[in-house]
Amino acid sequence: MKATYLILASLLVTFSHSLKAAQWEIEKRVEPKYPIKAVKNGLEGCVRMQFFINSDGKPIYVEPIKSSNPKLFDGAAVKALSKWRYKPSESNHNKTPERQTVELSFSMSSISDVNHSCDAPMTAESNDIDIFRQDRLSMPIDARNLQSWKDSVAKIVGVLSDDEIRHFVQSFTSLISIQIGSKKDKLEAFLTIVNGLDYFQLMELADIKPIKNDSLTEKESDLAVDPTKYPLINMKQFFHTWEISDLAISIESNLYKEISYQLLKVELLIKSDGTAKLLSTCRKVSDEMKLALEESISDWQITKKVKSPKTVRFIYGVPAPAEDGAYVHCDDDWHQ
Repeated sequence: MKATYLILASLLVTFSHSLKAAQWEIEKRVEPKYPIKAVKNGLEGCVRMQFFINSDGKPIYVEPIKSSNPKLFDGAAVKALSKWRYKPSESNHNKTPERQTVELSFSMSSISDVNHSCDAPMTAESNDIDIFRQDRLSMPIDARNLQSWKDSVAKIVGVLSDDEIRHFVQSFTSLISIQIGSKKDKLEAFLTIVNGLDYFQLMELADIKPIKNDSLTEKESDLAVDPTKYPLINMKQFFHTWEISDLAISIESNLYKEISYQLLKVELLIKSDGTAKLLSTCRKVSDEMKLALEESISDWQITKKVKSPKTVRFIYGVPAPAEDGAYVHCDDDWHQ
């Protein structure tokens, strides 16, 4: 069964349809990674998203507006679209930002008998990028119940930077712990307080200091300094703990030339939550190859076979179409 999943994953065909931007042209397009869970269950679908192309040609404020399976496909679609890059058309001399929509489809083959329709118009909001953000942040929060609060937060978070998101989360966490205190129903009391407030008013009410961009938790800092404190496991131990079929590498075909004769091994950090990070390569590789490996590995969500796996390191041979006479080539001073 595991082999079947690996073969199937290698044959996946992902189709995307987008409305052509009048002022911007696609320069780099990244197809979404097919979620492992969807592959294993033979599921197909689509996601329609709206977004802005900013003056640097990057998609920002990316958010799904219609999806056939939000929990399964939305994350992969948003992650892929965020990596697209655009260049201004000849008429767009000022690199004016533009609001756009795109639909990404997840299909097992080019001839699919499942017709997923995710047609949906963009929300009726400003096409000016600055006004769009300001309107979102000035929007009264609907906190009449938990679901309306989550919906309001999703709209706000969509236009915030990573640092602003951390600040935002810290703000309403502070409200719960300080202003609500020991009240019996903390959630109801919290929703009552924030209902009708906008982003700026909530920040002011929380009255906390912003989080610095370069701040790291103690755990993250330790990891950045010394990842070797985590044990290095062998293949047998990995098979016992994790699902090996989840370790798919997806890179541009032209990059395989770099590793098809002199095969490559890499050191990975496999975290307890099933995510992974590239720690090192067994020899020097091009910057393009390293970036492609990092991006592919960061998309993994590995299935655990035990109840509470520990964070570990693992040596992994990068799968590649090998040429005749291929051999593993690593530096002498790398892992034995």
